[in-house]
Amino acid sequence: MWERDPAGTGAAIAGHERLLRGVVGASSGVVVKGTGDGVLAVFSSANDALAAAVEIQLEVGRVGMARSRVALHTGEAEARDGDYYGVALNRCQRVMSIGHGGQILLTLATEEVLTRPLPDGVVLIEVGRHRLRDVSEPMLLFQVTHPGLRSDFPPLRSSETFAHNLPVRLTDFVGRQRELAEGAQAIRDSRLTTFTGIGGGGKSRLGLEVATAVLDEFPGGVWLVELAPITEAALVPRAIAQVLGVPEEPGRSLLDSIGFRLGQAPVLVVLDNCEHLVEASALAADHLLRSVPGLRILATSREKLGVPGEKIYVVPPMSVPDEDEARSAVAAMDHDAVRLFAKRAALAEPGFMVVDQNSVDVSRICRLVDGIPLAIELAAGRVGSLTVIQVADRLEGRLELLGGGSRTGEHRHQTMLAALEWSYELLSGEERGLLAQLATFRGSFELAQVEAICRVEGDGEVLGTVMALVEKSLLTHDPATGRYRLLEPVRRYAWDKLVESGKDQALARSHALFFADLVDDASDVGLTARLNRLEQEHDNVRAALRWSLETADGDLALRIGSATWDFWKLRGHLAEGLSWLERGLDASHEAPPAVRARALRGAGDLANGQGDVARARRYLEQSLLLAEELGDDAGAAESLTRLAAIPHREGRLVEATHLYEEALARERRGDDPSRVGHILASLALLSEDQGHSDQAETYAAEALLTRRKTDDIYVAADAQLALGEIRINRGDHEAAREALDSALSEARKAGFPDVIGWATAYLGKLALSEGRIEDGERLLSESLAMFQRLGLPVAAAWAMRHLGRGVLELGDVTRAEALLREALHISLAQVRPDVPLVLQAIVELEVRRGSLEKAATLSGAAEATRKQMGLKLPTREQAAAEAATDELRTQLGAERFEYLAERGAAMSLEEACAHAGEW
Repeated sequence: MWERDPAGTGAAIAGHERLLRGVVGASSGVVVKGTGDGVLAVFSSANDALAAAVEIQLEVGRVGMARSRVALHTGEAEARDGDYYGVALNRCQRVMSIGHGGQILLTLATEEVLTRPLPDGVVLIEVGRHRLRDVSEPMLLFQVTHPGLRSDFPPLRSSETFAHNLPVRLTDFVGRQRELAEGAQAIRDSRLTTFTGIGGGGKSRLGLEVATAVLDEFPGGVWLVELAPITEAALVPRAIAQVLGVPEEPGRSLLDSIGFRLGQAPVLVVLDNCEHLVEASALAADHLLRSVPGLRILATSREKLGVPGEKIYVVPPMSVPDEDEARSAVAAMDHDAVRLFAKRAALAEPGFMVVDQNSVDVSRICRLVDGIPLAIELAAGRVGSLTVIQVADRLEGRLELLGGGSRTGEHRHQTMLAALEWSYELLSGEERGLLAQLATFRGSFELAQVEAICRVEGDGEVLGTVMALVEKSLLTHDPATGRYRLLEPVRRYAWDKLVESGKDQALARSHALFFADLVDDASDVGLTARLNRLEQEHDNVRAALRWSLETADGDLALRIGSATWDFWKLRGHLAEGLSWLERGLDASHEAPPAVRARALRGAGDLANGQGDVARARRYLEQSLLLAEELGDDAGAAESLTRLAAIPHREGRLVEATHLYEEALARERRGDDPSRVGHILASLALLSEDQGHSDQAETYAAEALLTRRKTDDIYVAADAQLALGEIRINRGDHEAAREALDSALSEARKAGFPDVIGWATAYLGKLALSEGRIEDGERLLSESLAMFQRLGLPVAAAWAMRHLGRGVLELGDVTRAEALLREALHISLAQVRPDVPLVLQAIVELEVRRGSLEKAATLSGAAEATRKQMGLKLPTREQAAAEAATDELRTQLGAERFEYLAERGAAMSLEEACAHAGEW
């Protein structure tokens, strides 16, 4: 509630200053914050606030002013010096910011205190739950309607409206209003802004808040790339690409692929914690800024990147009270450092408040650590076990020991070390020992992993010691996932302690062996659960691989890599995964032949995914030879299946079919119906592509039957997808829908994102086939977004091709052109049988816009390529191709058409694509 309204029925209204002052007047409301379009007025009655909001918008209509946004919210506020402060006021402004001109929004908190009846003509309409920028939970909002006001508005501009991956903060962001404004302005003024400052100084947290504040200024998205867990410079582009969903593409550097995909829309990329990878971060930033005109980068680092045009913003310590201000709690709380201490201390000791009796000591603590946020949080975390005076006294003693007095930047580094050293020395022996051991982990980790790898001295228990470290703010806990993490400055400090103890190598070995077992055991769960598990543990797996290779334990590295390669493939880490496997293959001397065969198979598959066919074939043939020497039919079948992908992607469909059939024959001799089912599903689609309809149906039906012999839900979904597309091509729409709905249902239950994407895509194709073009456009757009998010470029190109056809039917030639251009680029690089299908769609586009000679040339190229590959067009696409050919013959004349078509047929695939791209 507002302080001026003890009954809790008041509200704040956010809107334009002139309108608030004009309508509200001096008596019924008090303007308390800001100017222009961000002023707040506080009311003692929510109904009065609502009436004023309606009057404001009616007045706008009467005087013809620019439309104003208005929002109402009810919550707690703090009255100080005739002014109001608090989260509730900020929240009111946040609600206003997502509305549209002429709109009135109010929160559930206000709706609940309104008394009925409402003002004449007013009706409240629920508009759903929306996540505001700095609010952890979505808020239920209502729109106010009135006969004299507009009621039709676009969707609200809440955080879900804008593309981003910014995390929801777990604790309040305190103060820093000036820094927020200056940081946001720096981003607007410069394409590269670097927040610099000491470790623990709040660079990352401020960067996230600034990025959230400017979210709606970047239609292309705001993307956070966390570099702290990355230790190798070569992985910086990969980290950026992974966040942006950009796959590796043959013949193109990863940075070039990122630049190509970012396009022209304004985009903000946040590179967080660059200090240990300054050169690699600088190279990546410089490359991307030169190639993407709409890109802006916000970096956080202890030192500047040194890129031309870089704007440096030094993040200052939080403001601290002087000795005079410290005597008054009210004056002390005007400073960010004290407010932060109060917030965090209240987490450690519920009910804690800064009052006149403790404000001097709280202020002393804040001054002793020079307002460094991490140091303040560490000190505040001790309030649960020490008095404020004890915290201040002990901290002061530690600082004097380190040399105190100087106010230079170097002293602030010492101050941070002092805070960590001081906090460390306050720990028990058990807590110190465990903290040092936890530095072995990278990224986040689980309690069970700590219990398996670490040991607590004496009679202490791991759980109790972990909880103690969390309570003392040295270890963070994410309640949503149950996982723990050491803040990077703390982890580095703890690692030094572990090295000093001489236990670092033994513990690193235990860590590596544990995660070697983990990646092996992960194969016992479903595919999606396994991939998610490995994604969660990727930083720890990297650390285990790195340690194994650095200590010449190549056999252990190969064991880990051979069990992880399919994760690297399916989650888009192709270059990194191949690098680990090749280093393991070079370093391993005594690994079991089965492990080596599996690693070679993985290296071949990853090399093929990068378009390096020669290297892929070499690795896969070695893997096949090893499997045959071992008498391992299943392993040989897996190698053959992956070898089949090479001619398939190159358009040699008959050769690919023979390899799949040989793999199937070997797999049938084994006892794994899942692998049999997956090969059958692949053969079904390959047969369909070649026009062997009956054989395709047989393979798909048999693939579906294997579901009865296995618990692998994925194989059933795979078979249903194949069956669905085959039946779409036959025109059997009801049977297609039944198969695809079944696949989608299974995939949603099991959590298979790729299958969900494909089922959605095929349902989009089905809608187009049935003439439901708008439904098809919607479903294909959804599937495209899924494929791009998952880093599946071949699937994305398929969706783009069909979506391009759909939007072309809707008359959107510009969008169709962009979709088909991108589909052509991906298909030429990664899956050549799709190229003539995309070229045929471009033929229809060129016919639509009257480029008839170009369309005729491309028509000849597409048809010749299909014949060369033995590829048949699906029924609907064949009908569209014939209609386009008839139109071209009619418009150009048969003789001219044949000449141009023959000219196209003589082109190479690359020449045809280059001709198609001349838009």
